[in-house]
This record gives sequence, structure tokens and C-alpha cells, in this order.
Amino acid sequence: MRRSFEVHLDGRVEQFLEKARKANQRSEIDFSGDAHSGNFAAWGVKGNYTILEGVAHIHIIEKPPLIPWYMVENMVRDFFA
Repeated sequence: MRRSFEVHLDGRVEQFLEKARKANQRSEIDFSGDAHSGNFAAWGVKGNYTILEGVAHIHIIEKPPLIPWYMVENMVRDFFA
């Protein structure tokens, strides 16, 4: 099952990208993307995003079966915040 949600970045797109790239360098996540779109994978969760007008549209395409959706969404929201 897939799930989508939005995170309002409120002008923090560049801050998000810097944070994501640093996490990727530390091997905490697998991240590739830019200020428009990208892919991420971490903690058994895989997804992609598009950013339009300061809003990240996040699409989760895979998650571990034992982790509830609310936990996945909270982890991803924290990452994008």
C-alpha cells in the first residue's frame, strides 16, 4: 500500500536539501534530489517527493510491514522539517 501527504517547508527548501545531503554523506539515508524532486530511502521506507511553491508532496512507496503508517509519516515529516 502507498500513502501520500504534504509538508509545508515555509521557505526552508535549501535548508532541507542541505540536511538531506549531509545525512546522505553520513550514510543515514539514501537520498538523491534537488529543489524540485527526488527520492529517499531509510529505515526500510522508500519514497519520492516533489516540491511545488514551498510544499513537499511526499509519496511513500514502500514501508516495513510491522511499522504503522503514523510512525512512518512522523519519521518522514521530521526529516523534511
